Amino acid sequence: MPRAILLEFLHDLKTGNVTVRQEAMQGFRRTLRFADNNEIMEAVLAAVYDEDFRVRWDAAGTMEAIGLKDPAGLDTYVARLAAKIGRNTTTPVMERVLTLEALGRIPDVSFCYSRNMGEQLLHEHWFVRLTAIDTMLRMAPEEQAKWWSVINDLRRDDHEEVRNAAAKALNKQEWKDRYNPGWMKVQKPAWRKRVLANLQGKNRKKR
Repeated sequence: MPRAILLEFLHDLKTGNVTVRQEAMQGFRRTLRFADNNEIMEAVLAAVYDEDFRVRWDAAGTMEAIGLKDPAGLDTYVARLAAKIGRNTTTPVMERVLTLEALGRIPDVSFCYSRNMGEQLLHEHWFVRLTAIDTMLRMAPEEQAKWWSVINDLRRDDHEEVRNAAAKALNKQEWKDRYNPGWMKVQKPAWRKRVLANLQGKNRKKR
């Protein structure tokens, strides 16, 4: 991609209205594959917090595309996102939420900062906890597993949406298949059916 076109995208992203910013960010998403231009990457990073959802979505999508080709280069910028939600930070709630959403879109690079994301499950604000559940589900299974006990506790959260999200997360088939003890999988018939049949048989005898 000619540098002149990239600079035009950059100018539009910084100064344009919502429609122009969307088109500029989509242009970056289609063309950027390496994190080798600091000025452009700074603009992409800032777009993660744009007021328009579609601009934010394409900003995260651009980082996702770069991560496939240049994960080491992208890590510099992902680390800065993760630092915003690290311990002892005073990042505002909505900025924290948008950071989590962006990190969830680039799991192949952000997974090494999963601790920062997982700790948001314990945040005082329910919206942060809710977003953290969705973000953690986008991480690799081995990273998710470190936080299942916390997500399980969130089934008793004070906020209904958090409780529902936690329950839905724990009921995902991927979780059942990966973390059910092996003996539960190999029983024929399935252990649940055997227990149920046994109980039904006892009830019939009582009659």
